[in-house]
Amino acid sequence: MNGNPRLVLHRGSLSESGAATVDGSSALALPVEAAEPPQLHSIGSAAELQWVAQLAGRITSAAIEVLAGRRPVQQLARWLDRDLLATLQLRARLSRGEGAAPPGKLALVHRGASLVSSRAMMVRPGVYEASAVVSDRVRCRAVALRLEQVRDSGWRVTALEIG
Repeated sequence: MNGNPRLVLHRGSLSESGAATVDGSSALALPVEAAEPPQLHSIGSAAELQWVAQLAGRITSAAIEVLAGRRPVQQLARWLDRDLLATLQLRARLSRGEGAAPPGKLALVHRGASLVSSRAMMVRPGVYEASAVVSDRVRCRAVALRLEQVRDSGWRVTALEIG
């Protein structure tokens, strides 16, 4: 990734049960203490892999809620770099039709979206690449994330692509 955060968004939320919605539910409403992984046995353990996949799902859910206009982009500031936040906010404005967007099918995009699945894979210690599938009323979308553990800052998303 060359240290440059990257966000690519194309047209395109998690409950306790794993079903994600864009109806105002808060995928990121966990207390800060609960937002960190439980004690892990070792780097790259199954528990860490599962925790990172769940985090990727929550971040994906929140990003879809931002695109739908149901969540302010600032709620992702803890996990996304400033450049990613700015790009996500711009894309959210464009996808909500703050410009010349025709009504109709586009109004359904991102509305009622649900997280179908999320997966993670360790690239090297402290760096994971994750994928998620989000389904809305129009179609399914693939989401790819790169999460890196930053000393004293927790986990950060350094790349995000929403298809």
